[in-house]
Amino acid sequence: MSGAVTMSNFNISVILPKAEKSGSLPSFLENVFSQGIDVEVLICSRIDPESLADLSEDILARVKVFPNADALQRAVADAQGEYILFSDASVTYSSDAFASMLARGACVFNGSSIDGNLFSADFSFDEIASKNGYFCFLMNSETIHKNGIMPLGSSTFSIMNMIADYARYDEIRLIHESLFNIGKIPAPTADGEDIAGLENYSWLFSQTASDRVTLFFIRSVMAVFGSCEQRETFEMLRSVLVPFMGDYAVCAWFKEVYGWDAELLKTDISMEDFKRLGTETKYREVKMPIKASDAVMSFYSGKFGIGDLKKCIAAYVYFKAYRMKPGFLRDKLCELCKRRLGGEFNA
Repeated sequence: MSGAVTMSNFNISVILPKAEKSGSLPSFLENVFSQGIDVEVLICSRIDPESLADLSEDILARVKVFPNADALQRAVADAQGEYILFSDASVTYSSDAFASMLARGACVFNGSSIDGNLFSADFSFDEIASKNGYFCFLMNSETIHKNGIMPLGSSTFSIMNMIADYARYDEIRLIHESLFNIGKIPAPTADGEDIAGLENYSWLFSQTASDRVTLFFIRSVMAVFGSCEQRETFEMLRSVLVPFMGDYAVCAWFKEVYGWDAELLKTDISMEDFKRLGTETKYREVKMPIKASDAVMSFYSGKFGIGDLKKCIAAYVYFKAYRMKPGFLRDKLCELCKRRLGGEFNA
């Protein structure tokens, strides 16, 4: 589809990536088609025809179902709207939601959940990928088709990466007002197809000049990385993150925001060792066993005792051991030095 531009027959093409088990589909369609805007709905899953039996012919004429494995890609390519909106069937939009979207153009917004207020009145673009809540994106169809922007799979992760790719070409405005309610926040998902295509995304965003877009992509990867249990997935995600680790500021951001030691990701550390040694490592103040100024004064005044010397040596060894390849020797050296230093010592 790269280079092809679709004639817009609707204002908005609403795409439902998942809807096969949603009992709320009829009420969702009624809500969407009552917005006073020309809308079509594209459903990317098999559904029971009986669930739509009570809907009017006018509504059914503007609903398309894509039951195949590549349903999401087909729906994006087939969308006839000026804008594309990814949604969940449990969302209920406010009466002026679609008009508010169209007034802004490409935009992102969130709303409140029925069982608890998850509306965020203030968020930045890069925070969306890892912030608790549910966000909807409205994207320009011409920009998508012209630049060949397509999701790799049908998971949440695939859609977030598509949005990051889109943001390289068009500004996505932030709407800090609640435009919908949602019954239940969908759990984020990722599949093997998403992971397999990440290396191309990694190269793409490591070359992107926009910090906000790059951070959005990194946060999206981190949201999956923190919960992965498969070694193959861990290795792939690590290879995706490593190109961004050359910047000291990014490594410091990883530690401050996520509590992860990004330096360890540059080694061939295993998934088990990283979870044991590389997480929960936020910066914290520590009491040094001996101040550098005191050591210098003690040395020149002849008062530098054997105890001070041992502490300095232990601190130096700990510093070196902490940066060794994770394993038995590293753990033992760090543990020994901590005991010599009289407590916790964070390099």
